[in-house]
Amino acid sequence: MPGSRVGIDLVPFHRVDRMLSDRPESLTGRMLTPGEIRLCFPEGTPDVPGIAGRLAAKEAVFKLFHTAHGPLPWQDIHIGRGLGGRPVVRLSGRAHELAQQAGIQHIEISIAHDDPCAIAVAYAAGPHRGVKGRDMVTKGIEAVREWILARNPGRDSVGNDENIMRSRLVDSLSFVDLVYTIEAAADVEIDLDAINIEDFETISSIEKTFFN
Repeated sequence: MPGSRVGIDLVPFHRVDRMLSDRPESLTGRMLTPGEIRLCFPEGTPDVPGIAGRLAAKEAVFKLFHTAHGPLPWQDIHIGRGLGGRPVVRLSGRAHELAQQAGIQHIEISIAHDDPCAIAVAYAAGPHRGVKGRDMVTKGIEAVREWILARNPGRDSVGNDENIMRSRLVDSLSFVDLVYTIEAAADVEIDLDAINIEDFETISSIEKTFFN
């Protein structure tokens, strides 16, 4: 099994300027996800450093997979914004499959930008004992996270310790649907009459209660 991995990439601002001038559709239609477009084009104006940082981050993440087969799956690597504005990685489709094949369960990303370029570093820790079981937990809790994001299109990410009740990401009307989503993802049966609301307040508490 692989050990820890590091990927790094640099994107000059002039490369983004040229793409915006010559073929903007390659950015908005092929390289950036809809959520990234909302972050990178505030009020319709391109944030060139932000775009460069996300492109560098996607390439840095792709390098973690150690694959020479096929093109970079741009829209399957989503660089969102977590608590405090820190960048977070979310994988889907082919990128998720490549990460699983490489034994990667979690990726941390750091981005810095200062004229004339942006640089990104991606880090993935090597797998530990019990990886297969942990991978099942990861997939399950991420399914819950995706359900929350799907119900809140204005949000790009959900922090593990963010109170989803106080943030109104889940309200009284959608709470039962959240319970059903957890039951399906964790393969458990939850007694609605014996619920402790604290078990549902954060992604971390949901994972601890139902996925461990």
